[in-house]
Amino acid sequence: MFKYKYLIIIFFFLYITPLHSDTIIPRLRNDIVNLKDLSKLIGDGQLFVVFPQKEYMLKVRNTEEKELFETRFVSCMSIINESEDKVRNVITDYEHYSEFMPQNDKSEIIEKTQNHIITKYSVYLKLPVFKINATFDLKHQVDKKGDITWNLIRGKMKASLGKWETIPISKTKTLVINTSWSDHKSIGFFSRMLIKAQPDLAMAVPIGTAALMMKAVKKRAESIKAVNPKTSEDLPSSPQIPYISTQTIPVHTIKTLLKRGKLLIVHPRQWIKTPDEKPLDLVFTSSIGMINSPINIVKPVSTDITEYPKIFYQVKKAVQRNKKYEKEIDWSLKLWFSLFSFKINLTNNYFWESDNILTFNREAGNLEYVFGRREWISIEPEKTLIVFTTAFNGGKSAPLLFSFVNMLPNSQVIGSTSVCSVLMDKHIPWIEKKLGINKK
Repeated sequence: MFKYKYLIIIFFFLYITPLHSDTIIPRLRNDIVNLKDLSKLIGDGQLFVVFPQKEYMLKVRNTEEKELFETRFVSCMSIINESEDKVRNVITDYEHYSEFMPQNDKSEIIEKTQNHIITKYSVYLKLPVFKINATFDLKHQVDKKGDITWNLIRGKMKASLGKWETIPISKTKTLVINTSWSDHKSIGFFSRMLIKAQPDLAMAVPIGTAALMMKAVKKRAESIKAVNPKTSEDLPSSPQIPYISTQTIPVHTIKTLLKRGKLLIVHPRQWIKTPDEKPLDLVFTSSIGMINSPINIVKPVSTDITEYPKIFYQVKKAVQRNKKYEKEIDWSLKLWFSLFSFKINLTNNYFWESDNILTFNREAGNLEYVFGRREWISIEPEKTLIVFTTAFNGGKSAPLLFSFVNMLPNSQVIGSTSVCSVLMDKHIPWIEKKLGINKK
């Protein structure tokens, strides 16, 4: 009994004592077993690990005030075709972030010592009617393991922290990992209402932000200039939906990363031409989940949509019509944007490309461009990867409120990752429950 008392005291002490921010930020370097195969899978895209929600007692900004925060870290991986030294020089060029980081109109170093650098950033979100500005002071330093870390010490948010890991693949190629979490709900009333109304945005917005940051570092390091097509003359009329099952999958690394969190791949941006001969961009996102069951058992359960309205709060109705070689599904969706809601009715056409590849596209409805596919990949006799890939653009037929989503930075990524994140959070557990799989 005496020992148990002390265990309880120790546990309580650890719970109420603020953790040093460096100790709670996930580190992925040791999880990557096959670096070359992973770099092929990522290609010119980005691989994300979305970690489970965890509660930590942390300091509010740089004060002695303590608060219990519900964190959910997001890691973004990218292959940058430059040396590790050059990449690290770009990441630590804090004074010039305003020159290459999106939504950053001012960056200045306000304190510099041998151990850390404090930089003041002015960031903004430009909307049609007004512009939202905020300033943040971040403390940057290199930890004992060589990772570049940061944490918020002043600003509108209560807490924000993260790190950069750089892993050389060759003399001219580097794997870069950005891991971060920010308390977006504390920014203000608008952000709280937005996340409360549409909870999946709590995951999609950090992914979109991390994707923008990583893309900016890659462009700066590789001296890439973005070129958007001005005409649709040489553009295809439909996109190339990415395949995962046709690639070499680094099975050990993927299995290891899936133990850490949920996986997403954001593919490179594509351009197509619309019927009125205008360029239109699409960004595909793939979610990757693993079920501990054979592919022939997983596939029938994961294609059953009859209980979708019970699984996903956004789905109000789903009606399937089977044809000889394909099927149509009518979707009735209800989405929220802050205090407002709007409906989307959509009919998608589905057809089997092969036994384990189901492709779909938009047939009719409120969204003008919808493309995607589902893939089932057997990696072991008792383990199946489920991949869901999608991209969409509302076009002229989208509801008025849907256009507000396009105001968010990196809206294409936020839109597709929002759909994929809902599937990961809700669909995979539902399939496991149907199959009687108890996850430890």
